[in-house]
Amino acid sequence: DARMVARPGHVVTGSAAIRAALQHSLSLQPMITLETTSVIQAGDLALMRSKWRFTGSRANGQPIDISGEGAEILRRQPDGQWLYLIDNPFSDG
Repeated sequence: DARMVARPGHVVTGSAAIRAALQHSLSLQPMITLETTSVIQAGDLALMRSKWRFTGSRANGQPIDISGEGAEILRRQPDGQWLYLIDNPFSDG
């Protein structure tokens, strides 16, 4: 039931749809940096805020350099691992 904002105004649901939405971006072999700026935990849920930067090259060699601020909700699993429940990398716009 995980959800991700694939682009502003477009939410995809489920691991297959998220994987498909990320496929093009990851084909660019980008360098992605993520800085967690805050975490608020309530039981087995957490709200995380982040700053990110995505750099790479398009197929024609044109450079890509984009950045933004994200908001993510994570859920703790029975084994203690935290997994994304909702990911909105475009929460700043």
